[in-house]
Amino acid sequence: MKTTELIGLSLNWAVESALGGREPILINPKHMPKGIYRKGAGLVRRNPSASDKDGGPIIDAFHIGTQYLTYGRQHWGARIQLPNETYDQAKLILGPTRLIAAMRCFCLHQLGEEIELPQVLKDDDEFVLIRTDSTFHEED
Repeated sequence: MKTTELIGLSLNWAVESALGGREPILINPKHMPKGIYRKGAGLVRRNPSASDKDGGPIIDAFHIGTQYLTYGRQHWGARIQLPNETYDQAKLILGPTRLIAAMRCFCLHQLGEEIELPQVLKDDDEFVLIRTDSTFHEED
C-alpha cells in the first residue's frame, strides 16, 4: 500500500513500525479498544495519527513542517526538508488532518513509498496480532 494513502489503524501501525524498537501489538476489540498497543508498563495504546500526545513528539523530533492548504480542497500538507533540498523541492504529503499528513510524511521518509501491511490489517476483522521475532501470530 502507498504510504501516502495510509489512514487509521494501518497508518498507526506503520508509524510504530517506522519508529522501531518493540513491534506493535494489535489487540482484539472484544478485550480492549481497537488500536495499536506497545508493551511498556502494561499495554499502552498508541494513536499518533489522531493524538498530539503521540504524534506531536514525532513531528518535533523529525522536524516535520505542516501547513493548512486552502486552494482546491481544504486539507493539510506536511514535508520533511532534507539537507540537500530547498523547501520547494521537499515533497508535500497531503492528509485530511495535520497529524495524518505528518504521519504519512514520516512513514514515506522512514519506510519508502510502499509498504506491505500484515494480512490482519488488510482484513480489518476482529483480531489479536502479536509480533514475535519475524513472524506474526493471529489468535482469537
